[in-house]
Amino acid sequence: MKRSLVHRQIHRVLFILIIVTYPVSVKINSFIIILYVLNWMSTPKLFYRVKDSFKKYPILFFFISFFLLHVIGLLYTCDIQEGLFVIEKKLSLLVFPIIISDDYLTKNTDTINIVKSAFYSLVGACMVCVLYATYVYVFTGENVFYWNELVKIISFHPNYLALYITLINAVLIKELINQWSCLKSGSQILCVIIELFLITFIILLSTRLQTFLFFVVLIGMVFYQTTKKNNKLLGPTISLIVILIISLVMIFNVSYLQRFKSINSFNYQIDADPKTFNNLTVRLGIWECSWSIIEKNYLLGVGTGDAKSQLINSYKKLDFKYGYLDKLNAHNQYISTLIKIGFVGFLILILHLAIPFIHRKYKYSNGYKIFVVLFGISFLTESMLSVQKGVVLFSIVNSLFAFNRFDFSRTYLLDIFECENTSENQIE
Repeated sequence: MKRSLVHRQIHRVLFILIIVTYPVSVKINSFIIILYVLNWMSTPKLFYRVKDSFKKYPILFFFISFFLLHVIGLLYTCDIQEGLFVIEKKLSLLVFPIIISDDYLTKNTDTINIVKSAFYSLVGACMVCVLYATYVYVFTGENVFYWNELVKIISFHPNYLALYITLINAVLIKELINQWSCLKSGSQILCVIIELFLITFIILLSTRLQTFLFFVVLIGMVFYQTTKKNNKLLGPTISLIVILIISLVMIFNVSYLQRFKSINSFNYQIDADPKTFNNLTVRLGIWECSWSIIEKNYLLGVGTGDAKSQLINSYKKLDFKYGYLDKLNAHNQYISTLIKIGFVGFLILILHLAIPFIHRKYKYSNGYKIFVVLFGISFLTESMLSVQKGVVLFSIVNSLFAFNRFDFSRTYLLDIFECENTSENQIE
């Protein structure tokens, strides 16, 4: 009994450390994940517990199948070394579903502290980025309040960070609207400041698609939650304020406007000078080259380790200079999956995203549906499951939702702020 309590306590601490270090350091985060797995592997009756997890949650077979297809892809890949590197990055797709589905450690998962840790670490990481950019501007005069330069200090790709902000902000907005009346005036002001900070930061990141998704979720959550509370004026009022803030920030953010103005054409010539491409036509060029690979290997793909080399060869064959000079990946998770493990893997990925909509055994929350829709759309422009930041975020959040460790209708962040009344008013 004492041993099990120790394992559970270590599990909780390591899980929170995984969340805290996620926005900060890939190496530290990976090291803690290794400790997390080792702690789980050292627990008693491991084999029987895993067996019970598969019996209790048959969907677990499906969740790990995407990873297993990549392992099978090693059998017909030429570049084994690259294939093993791909498998290493995708290990989270295996370990997190199995561990989080294990009731021995995670039945009473401390989701309140997990969500709080995610909130604190995210806001803290964003503040570090702003302070760094301010320091650079004050002492060098260089403006780095923009895109990759803004997040350089934490080595976090703007698209992935923006998606993470959107997920955390969805929880924050839901709770603030539901609990607004019980917050003291000082706490209300603090909440507004935090929300304005996140809105400003997401705009400074200048990620076109993720910025759009952020505000769609923000405004959608405001309307949905205020409708649930029968307050028909609050939703439009807050939405108009948000739109006004967006407009003002965009007017004064020249770099942001330039990123949108850069997409001034859909036309391109695949073998043209790289300078003639914009962000959209680059992706269209990549996908054209990718399709020439897919149509020859549509069923099983080229193998787990050969996608990168095959893409480079296709770029060179079509003389797509932008592609082979920068060694670009597919910039689309669906296309990346088709290239590596073919239509079978593509179908598994699509079904993976459809689970909260089609699985009848569990009534999954709207939060889970928002999560998969956000990732499903994000997959259109980024190969998110080819990068550790994307794999870890997807694996953890998907598993917490799928195995009912995270209840979107609960209040998680309320006691961060001072309240007059702590009674919960739970609305999904």
